[in-house]
Amino acid sequence: GGNSLPRPGCARKAAAPAGPLRPCRRHRRRARRCRRPVRPGGRPGQHGGDAAGRRTGGAGTRRSQRGGDGRARAPAAAERGTGHPARELLNTVAESCAVWLGEDDGDPVLLQKLGEAVDRVVAEYQGDESVFAAANRQVQSHLQAAVRKAEVTERRQIEAARGKERLEAAKQLAGRTIGQLCSAATPPRFVQTLLHEAWSDVLTLTLLRQGEDSEEWRQRQEATRRIGEITASAEGAADPALGGQIEESLLQVGYHEDEAGAIARRLSTPGGEDEITSRTELAARLKARARLGGGDGKDGADPQAPPPSERTPAEEGYYRQLRTLPFGTRFEFTTNQQGDTRRLRLSWYSLVTDNALFVNQRGQKMAEHSLDALARLMARDQLRIVTEDRGRLIDRAWQATVRALRSLAGGHTAPESA
Repeated sequence: GGNSLPRPGCARKAAAPAGPLRPCRRHRRRARRCRRPVRPGGRPGQHGGDAAGRRTGGAGTRRSQRGGDGRARAPAAAERGTGHPARELLNTVAESCAVWLGEDDGDPVLLQKLGEAVDRVVAEYQGDESVFAAANRQVQSHLQAAVRKAEVTERRQIEAARGKERLEAAKQLAGRTIGQLCSAATPPRFVQTLLHEAWSDVLTLTLLRQGEDSEEWRQRQEATRRIGEITASAEGAADPALGGQIEESLLQVGYHEDEAGAIARRLSTPGGEDEITSRTELAARLKARARLGGGDGKDGADPQAPPPSERTPAEEGYYRQLRTLPFGTRFEFTTNQQGDTRRLRLSWYSLVTDNALFVNQRGQKMAEHSLDALARLMARDQLRIVTEDRGRLIDRAWQATVRALRSLAGGHTAPESA
């Protein structure tokens, strides 16, 4: 009968005794696998209990997870997309901590919001994904407000830096004008001091208010030339008209009447002499007085200032690179000999004055350097430009993990970071 024939694929020979056949070892293994219960939450076929299960379970599943060549492979659920609300919330929390919660300039309000969002998920989650979405919206709302506040703060810093740039450019032009006069006419040394420390304020303010192409600036240039002409000679008569013009100009930039009068007399008298106020008294008053725009009492063209040392080829290369960088480039500064670092963003720089402004994530001014100084730091490996992947933080970490597993399975060295 049918029971006397061997089963297809069975190793039992046809000469075996008749009677009920026992399943061979291979059949017994299949039977045991088919009798396994379905795992909670699983689907039929995951344990090999039916035809679909035999196709997807067991060795087939292991092969699909490892790939045809035996390499590790990411689970399909992780490769279907990155839009799951829980994953988005995790990205938001991770990126917020990495960007906004530095050791030196952390945001305590953001830290509180992150804690509230996590507590909300723990307390309310019962299988509904909308809990993750609501918590993410709560954190994102605070982040958007923080970004807007940072943008306003940064704009104010940039406007202040641009105003400082205009002031510095005006001071440099005023200094060059006075420097040219001192080189050509050679007035007495004390007159040169008065020109650099007092008259330069008049020239600077005229440039800021009226501009280099104005009639007022041409009048100031002519007055400067006349000062050099009169004071360079010890003979001749004073020029009361020039003295009145100088005194009025000094009063406009904030000098007291007696100081303005004493300076005007020396700048409009041959040899720069004055019988009313001594040099010592006038010098003491000038030293105690605050200069226009601050500073140390010297304009930008001080002929006695030591010139900067010549840049090396490496420093020159970095300097040229810095002058082409876009605003917003991130830098990593080495802050001490132990190698601690701090990241700041290049908010703005001037090709006129060479000044560069650095801010933190909240738009607050943290540092100001010249491009020349930055180039020298880069050449000494104390400063580097940060190039970051624009992908989401959690996604980059996951992709790096998968690459490491695949590399290990293939016998290659795993990458060290995302």
